[in-house]
Amino acid sequence: MADLFETTVVDPSIPPGDILPIELMLLAEIFTLDGDDDRIYLHTENNTAQILHLTASELSAACLETVGECIAKTIANVALLKATASDEKVAVDLSDDGWTDILADIVKRSTTLDFITVETGYSCSKPRKDGFGGRAIYIDGETIAHMSTHDWLQRMIAEAEANRLAISDERTST
Repeated sequence: MADLFETTVVDPSIPPGDILPIELMLLAEIFTLDGDDDRIYLHTENNTAQILHLTASELSAACLETVGECIAKTIANVALLKATASDEKVAVDLSDDGWTDILADIVKRSTTLDFITVETGYSCSKPRKDGFGGRAIYIDGETIAHMSTHDWLQRMIAEAEANRLAISDERTST
């Protein structure tokens, strides 16, 4: 069986003052956080977490510590409302790249960041055509745009085909 790998880097590093407590808690579960007092570098060596399992008390405390509204707090509160009193851990669903909305919130509030980019490379332990590739994501205060390497290649192939047809039409009309 082949193993699939996903390596992700977020650029630029984010000033800690731009990240709210609940955002930091969730991002620390999704990514590996490196850095110092000036910048936090987000990355993964193998796959971003999609479903986070956090204790209700820690999640509640991070929500209470976060002043104001943000998408991360909304996501956390929804997870808390779905949990039962007997649940030790709360499942926070960030599938479908819900973390991109958190990064967009950070950019919206930041006085130093105009945008964030995310690059992901996909690889496979066996040489399989569908086990390789990547994607790029651009995030600013208004936009979350992404493109996979597959989509880019399909776009380039379509453009090349259109150009080939246009050249062929020119030749036949003369």
